[in-house]
Amino acid sequence: MIKNKTVFEIEKNDKLFQFHVDPTSTLGEVHDVLLEMHKFVVDRINEAHKSMKPVDAEEKEEVPKEFTE
Repeated sequence: MIKNKTVFEIEKNDKLFQFHVDPTSTLGEVHDVLLEMHKFVVDRINEAHKSMKPVDAEEKEEVPKEFTE
């Protein structure tokens, strides 16, 4: 069996990212799917931030005055 594929590739920070798309997809469909993926990633980032323990004022390291002036 032979298949046609459309692949978007972007190289960033020495990593290769690929997005495989059905060749019959319209640009509007690709846009909608990318937005869904974006929302998924942003939601995961927000969940990770919420799970982080807040730093108490006592735990914060004091910055010497020479660095704040």
